[in-house]
Amino acid sequence: MSYIDNSDEQIWTNVSNALSRVYQEDGQPYFLKFSSGEYSGKRYLNYDEDECITRYQRALKDCRRNPEGYRITYLEKLAAGHPEWPLPLLQYEDDLGPKSVVWGPPRLLTFAEFDGIARACNTTEEAEITLRASKYTFLTPNQLQHLPTTKWRVKGLFPEHGLASIYGPSGSGKSFFALDLMAAVACGSAFYGHKTTSCPVVYVALEGTGGIAKRVEAYETHHKIKLPTSFRVVTDMLSLFSSEASVFAEAVIEAGLNEGVIVIDTLAQSAPGLDENSSAHMGMIISNAQLLQRMTNGLVVLIHHTGKDASRGARGHSSLYAALDAALEVKRTQGGLEWLSGKVKDGESGNATSFRLERVVLGKDEDGDEVSSCVAVGDLFRKPPPDSANR
Repeated sequence: MSYIDNSDEQIWTNVSNALSRVYQEDGQPYFLKFSSGEYSGKRYLNYDEDECITRYQRALKDCRRNPEGYRITYLEKLAAGHPEWPLPLLQYEDDLGPKSVVWGPPRLLTFAEFDGIARACNTTEEAEITLRASKYTFLTPNQLQHLPTTKWRVKGLFPEHGLASIYGPSGSGKSFFALDLMAAVACGSAFYGHKTTSCPVVYVALEGTGGIAKRVEAYETHHKIKLPTSFRVVTDMLSLFSSEASVFAEAVIEAGLNEGVIVIDTLAQSAPGLDENSSAHMGMIISNAQLLQRMTNGLVVLIHHTGKDASRGARGHSSLYAALDAALEVKRTQGGLEWLSGKVKDGESGNATSFRLERVVLGKDEDGDEVSSCVAVGDLFRKPPPDSANR
């Protein structure tokens, strides 16, 4: 998709038809990225997301009436006409007949076959292609020990790069907990015994925007510190349900805050109109969050809610949890608040740790009433409830 012209209206229409036939509803996020120029890196100035969605939905209706038409090989042939096309063209089973399946065993085309296809696509420049033999390395157990190990942002909890989440029910203190964790990362201080590596932190406060200033002040007051200038808060609206992720990533890089951690609080507020149970909608969120992560070369943390049944984990389509490199769950129990590592690649999971919210008085308002907020603090000496032995 990076090598297909998104400014040609006929090609744009044909691409929507091809994606709708192959991916159905799940192809819409790909079409929006292609249309905006996100794949090619050449922003289309007249991009209109609503127009693109309308075009794609029309293509879906057309392909249901007529399942024959453009498919994956058409996209490959378009890309092959680009002078920078870097890969050998593949031929799939759907070339063999109109009713063949889309995906099949690929084979490399010969130079003669490729030249014929390139000419059929009316390319104005001679296509260049390099056929390379696939290289596989068969490692011994001893060689495996010398592979690079996981680099941790919070040792045993969050990796240096990837996609992570902190999730829990409303009122469980997850935003206070997330702030406590991110402040530790910004300062490079230990977090419940877990070593952290200091880096820039961008906290996008989309929920509880009015209280974020008091939360930060409460943290600094309680711990008697000033957070470093590498800890930044964004209260502007950010949508992961559009092509805005790349624009935000560029702003992060321009501010010198890349190669750090970006927190989105919360996922729901970053995607108004999102159907969390839709694989296509959740796929777009995941794709944009991963794009943000790759462009900034860091870690993106999504603050998310659980559903009515908290035991079922993070709310929405299961593709989100599957895409995560790490997840911390915040829970309300009979004894109080707890957090535990729900998912940690190359680390241990399931170890619950108690914490509590402690009120911090910040001063008085113009009416003489106390102004306060809370901080998340460890509650390591909490006594278990009397009936815990029977549960």
